[in-house]
Amino acid sequence: MNVAIMEMGGVAVATPHVDRLDVRTVPEFRDAMNSVVETYTKVILDMNMINFVDSTGLGALMSCIRRLNQKGGGLRMIALQQQPTAMFKLVRMHKVVDTFDALDAALAEW
Repeated sequence: MNVAIMEMGGVAVATPHVDRLDVRTVPEFRDAMNSVVETYTKVILDMNMINFVDSTGLGALMSCIRRLNQKGGGLRMIALQQQPTAMFKLVRMHKVVDTFDALDAALAEW
């Protein structure tokens, strides 16, 4: 899986090039995100291409959130599609991670 990384003012903007974050794609997602989480304390995850997230995907995202929070940083998400948004609300993940429509809004909060 390709995860494009762009740095903006010390914040990593990670864009996974995959349409699903599920049991099949999570191992590669974790591998790709490990180096991002090790290098940066503030990460914005662009979810624009991801139209499906299952419980395995939620677990991988929570792992990133925990690791970044332990470093005094955090994870924000932008451009969530309909199914991931519904899943986040179902499990109340929207209370744990800030989500934004656009990159500018996510960057402005830091």
